[in-house]
Amino acid sequence: GKLTATQAQALTDGVTGTTDYAALSDVDLVIEAVFEEIGVKRAVFAELGRHCRADAVLATNTSYLDPRLIAEGLPQAGRFLGLHFFSPANVMKLLEIVPVPETSDQTLATGFALARLLGKMPVKAGICEGFIGNRILKRYRMAAEALVRRGVAIADIDAAMRDYGFAMGPFEAQDLGG
Repeated sequence: GKLTATQAQALTDGVTGTTDYAALSDVDLVIEAVFEEIGVKRAVFAELGRHCRADAVLATNTSYLDPRLIAEGLPQAGRFLGLHFFSPANVMKLLEIVPVPETSDQTLATGFALARLLGKMPVKAGICEGFIGNRILKRYRMAAEALVRRGVAIADIDAAMRDYGFAMGPFEAQDLGG
């Protein structure tokens, strides 16, 4: 591994979990990653808005939902933005940074700084279906699935896309992402 057992233990000792929003009252940044249901996400942000500091950055990891709808009614909306990590996040380098109209320059800069700190490739995305990556991947997957329906082997499609220059084929990426 890249870490000694002592280093790994020191890192995991610094990680805590909670179901109490009040425990987040002094954090600098929260990244919400609940499932893609607007009502659930809005409820989470309502609680975060009540319990987090007014200057804490509040980010959603949504991959398809309109972040403007998630942020609706949030106090200090300038501190909100989308930070869309691709799955699996420990492997995928792209991080889409999706501001809403109210997102402050400082919040946007924080998103880019976090991306660099995590070794990600940040890209500012506009608000549209699937942002950038998933918008393209949706069509890519549709084309790959159409080839399978025509009898082309999944392994051949993946191999062709690797030969074309992709790090992995569409079905390999799906397997890796879960």
